[in-house]
Amino acid sequence: MYITASQEEEKPSTLRNDFTILMKDRSFRVLLVTGWIMYGIDKVFSYMNLYLRALGWSFVLIGAVSSLYLLVRTAARFVGGFIGDTRNRRTMSVATMGLTSVAWLMLGISAEFWMVVSAYMFFGFISFIRSGASAYLYTRIPRKPRDLMGLGNSLFQSVGPIWSLPVLFALAIWTNMFPLVVLIQDLFLFGGFLLFFCTLLRWRHLSHDKSSPEDYLDGNPIPKFRNVITENIRAVKIIISLVPGLLLIGVLDTLSDAMFNYGALIYANEFAGVSYAGISLILIVVVLVQAPLGLMIGRKMGINDENKYKAALGIYSIIPLSVALVLVAPSYPFIPFIPHEWIQWAGVLFPGGEVIFSTVFLGLILKSINDNLWATILFTVIGSKFPKKDWGKTSSMYFSIVVLIATIAPTLAGVMFESIGPEWMFAMLIMLNIALIITIVATKFGMTPQSSTEIIESAGIS
Repeated sequence: MYITASQEEEKPSTLRNDFTILMKDRSFRVLLVTGWIMYGIDKVFSYMNLYLRALGWSFVLIGAVSSLYLLVRTAARFVGGFIGDTRNRRTMSVATMGLTSVAWLMLGISAEFWMVVSAYMFFGFISFIRSGASAYLYTRIPRKPRDLMGLGNSLFQSVGPIWSLPVLFALAIWTNMFPLVVLIQDLFLFGGFLLFFCTLLRWRHLSHDKSSPEDYLDGNPIPKFRNVITENIRAVKIIISLVPGLLLIGVLDTLSDAMFNYGALIYANEFAGVSYAGISLILIVVVLVQAPLGLMIGRKMGINDENKYKAALGIYSIIPLSVALVLVAPSYPFIPFIPHEWIQWAGVLFPGGEVIFSTVFLGLILKSINDNLWATILFTVIGSKFPKKDWGKTSSMYFSIVVLIATIAPTLAGVMFESIGPEWMFAMLIMLNIALIITIVATKFGMTPQSSTEIIESAGIS
């Protein structure tokens, strides 16, 4: 029997009912399945800096290439947001998956320096169409009768990584048997072919997008560059009007994350003595814990802005502690009062199992889980606050601004690792995250109570 929107609203807001509403859209189902497959293999990138170190790259070289990648991604997003709002978003969703498979295959074919750098730059270039692909997804998530943006995001951000567990378990076992370089390169090759299969699924089963302006469908000339600049300036005005304060929060958060993600696993492996198997175990626990927490947080995000603010403040309050635990790991490798016999037995039961009683384990677990929950909140705010027809431009410009400022972070981290020592980087991150907490409190997470349409009209943005 056909169910009307009014009947949907009468149903209680339970996880099962909300999930059922989302699953009614075939395109959302296809995006979810292919997205889960991508998340399943994407955890390989958690090992990327360790892989590059195993290839003989220096700390500074890894940081410089990472910064260059962020710069290319930012430049691509600058134009990509406008393209995402003026071109067929279904096409971009398919193309994003297809081009990603090409980049994975490049990394799988060769570990030579120029091939790896070229693959990095190719990943950055894909951002040219990624905003359109994201916009296509968000147009498939209902906001009426209930706003399901939070649940829809958490299904990708929190549940998606569950599918990486087979890969992580395999790495935990195989890193004791084979060289890391061989394992990672083989996984890139396998992942490239798997993503090509996902591309075919999207091409065959995604519905044609109806939210793009009819005047800008495929086949028309690319808009002139002056129009891109005009529209991006308009997008910046919308961002400032809708989420004041969120830009500063985003800049501080991205700067902190870029530096932490650069050095955390290198520091754990080379300075705190955590094995590759131990790192896999850390990532496994993160995945197992973050899925139920992400779903819980995601469902509550669609209720009101006060929930978003409380969740953001609660999550970020833990991050300085998690960074401090990672910092002291070389001096205090294990949690105090844990019997030595327990540590030994953990190592016998599972490869690298002794890491579960380490300070670096606790720090990385707290940081990773909170980062994932933070991403769910941030994407929910962006997805629900920005107007649908301008979502590509506004989201693209938001991330372009915050990432552009953070492009220096990996290079800075690499220089600090190589020159004065990684301890100083983590100490700086503690202070930076305390500043971010103060900013969240001072700006109330940059939220405004009115709807996006009311704010844009009152600001006189046409």
